[in-house]
Amino acid sequence: MKITIYSWSTKGYRAWDRLDKSGNVNGHVVYHKETNTLVAYDADGVPKTMNRPSGPRSDKNPNGWPSQFKTLEEYLSAQGQRER
Repeated sequence: MKITIYSWSTKGYRAWDRLDKSGNVNGHVVYHKETNTLVAYDADGVPKTMNRPSGPRSDKNPNGWPSQFKTLEEYLSAQGQRER
């Protein structure tokens, strides 16, 4: 069963289209800032990963996003993901 995500206008949620190198949508990423929860969906709308980002990478946080990005939103946009 394919699940289609049309809009994420719900307060507190932000969503990005995951784009491949050709610019085709191959999934979605949804972030809920209040709970700091990030969920990645494949092109069929099936959840693939769910985590709580821990902030920019540092010696104390080796699994964070690259430290040149101040926010998770900045990092996702720099990866070519298009915010909805």
